[in-house]
Amino acid sequence: MCEFQQLFLSKEGYIILCRHCGCFQLCYGKMVLDLSKHDFEVLRRIVNNRFEAEYDCVDEDLRQIIIPTPHQGLNLLISLNELRTFRGMLEEAAIELETFTLLSLFNA
Repeated sequence: MCEFQQLFLSKEGYIILCRHCGCFQLCYGKMVLDLSKHDFEVLRRIVNNRFEAEYDCVDEDLRQIIIPTPHQGLNLLISLNELRTFRGMLEEAAIELETFTLLSLFNA
């Protein structure tokens, strides 16, 4: 039975972690991804790399950025503004996860 820990929650979506199996569930817009910890980190790295790349976007709301996911054949098509939001979600969740991990060291 899964026991979820909320890592991020906003009107854009959520990221939760199952304390038992270590799986992440990421909901953003109209998509829901189930990810292992490794896949979460891979997706986070991909999103950060895309965000840091130079984009010559005339319209920051135009969906023209393709983000590959760890799931074969599944890509995200998002705008620069959506990428900015998505990246923020992933980064806040990663910080929250690191905080919980550090706190658990004191409870051991």
